[in-house]
Amino acid sequence: MVESLSFEEIQRFVDRYTLGYERGEGSYHFLRVSIPNGIVTTEQFRGIAELAERYGRGYAEVTTRQDIQIHWIRGEDALEIFSRLEELGFTTDKCGQGYPVARYGDVRNIVGCPVTGIDKYEVLDVSPFIREAKAFFTGNRDFLDLPRKFKISITGCAINCTNPEIQDLGLVATELDGRVGFIAFVGGGTGVPPKFAKPLGVFIEPERLIK
Repeated sequence: MVESLSFEEIQRFVDRYTLGYERGEGSYHFLRVSIPNGIVTTEQFRGIAELAERYGRGYAEVTTRQDIQIHWIRGEDALEIFSRLEELGFTTDKCGQGYPVARYGDVRNIVGCPVTGIDKYEVLDVSPFIREAKAFFTGNRDFLDLPRKFKISITGCAINCTNPEIQDLGLVATELDGRVGFIAFVGGGTGVPPKFAKPLGVFIEPERLIK
């Protein structure tokens, strides 16, 4: 049976959803559900679990970047999965394996403190900023020249649990002279050789953070 899809049906997923390639344990494709700040409702979580049950042999992984990763995805099921993820309110990471070289704007899931908004010691609830940043980069072709697997964290956590020093861009909420804003660390990574991010030396007002 051959199914036909309109260009519009496919086009709406471009730059927002991607399958990754792999060759292990009989799995040819996988995907990472991008969950900004790792915040997910019970309804959303059940929806992802149902996708894992139906398409991923009942197995899923929580990644170090607060994604949920599903393996054993068949290419012919991709659009159906993407449609369901769209209903749940999620996109996918670009899965660097599908983009083997740099210059594909592969901004990985933006991580934040898992207890932001309820931690009484945090400087600022950063979840709205993470959602805004996620929305800004998703499908934004103006940033397709970014390096592959570009990693960002935004946190107001008192103990910096997102490890901003190992991010390409780590934004940390702080208080300066009675004002709350952000300081930035840039250039961190865990590759070979690993390197710590360096402070940019600027204070960023919250309303200017995304800009």
